[in-house]
Amino acid sequence: MIFLAVTMGFFAESLREHITENKKEKEYIHGIVSDLTTDTVKLTEVIKYYDQIIPMLDSGRKHFSKLQQPGSLRTVVFLQYGLGGFKDFIYTDITLQQIKASGGMLLIKNKAVVDSILHYDAKVKVALISEKVLGELLVKIQHEMGGVLNMQPVVESFAHVTDPIAQKAIADSLNKDPKGFLLTHDPVAIGQFYNDYIYYLNVAILAKTEMAELKVKAARAISLLKKDYGLKGE
Repeated sequence: MIFLAVTMGFFAESLREHITENKKEKEYIHGIVSDLTTDTVKLTEVIKYYDQIIPMLDSGRKHFSKLQQPGSLRTVVFLQYGLGGFKDFIYTDITLQQIKASGGMLLIKNKAVVDSILHYDAKVKVALISEKVLGELLVKIQHEMGGVLNMQPVVESFAHVTDPIAQKAIADSLNKDPKGFLLTHDPVAIGQFYNDYIYYLNVAILAKTEMAELKVKAARAISLLKKDYGLKGE
């Protein structure tokens, strides 16, 4: 009888642990799905922003040579807006950090689910490297632009003007200035600015591509998790 009681107690304790582990596993999956959904929204906003600045950067590339000619206001505007910055992607990894810290990955029994989560995490890290390079390069190029372009006439002329007719008159006047907008005609300084500008454009395109791939991977992971854990409608 004592042996039977001990055995039954052991099975009861094992059952309780199993139930607790299953509950914890589902809580983790709920958290991962929530984090991935948040990331999807963020990635949509980031990609949309890249869609705005990349064409502006490309226009700056096409018209770059016009900087050394009068009437280059349009080129200056392309450069100024294109190098105005970019929208950061802030990774939502709250649940994944909790899982790693507690060793909870062992509770997720489906290997395909574990692989999907870890592959997404690895892909995020790759995308964030490109974003870091882009940020460092942006600071460098903005500094170079400050030594090449004279932005003072543009900034001060348009600072408080909102009327389109007045803006056009100012633009026409600035474009007629034979001095143009260059602070220097040093080919080395201009060439360095151009080279880094093209590099920035290419890294921006790469970053956008990686963010788009990341969004697809997040959507696939969400679909897999919902299907395997019966989270339909959640």
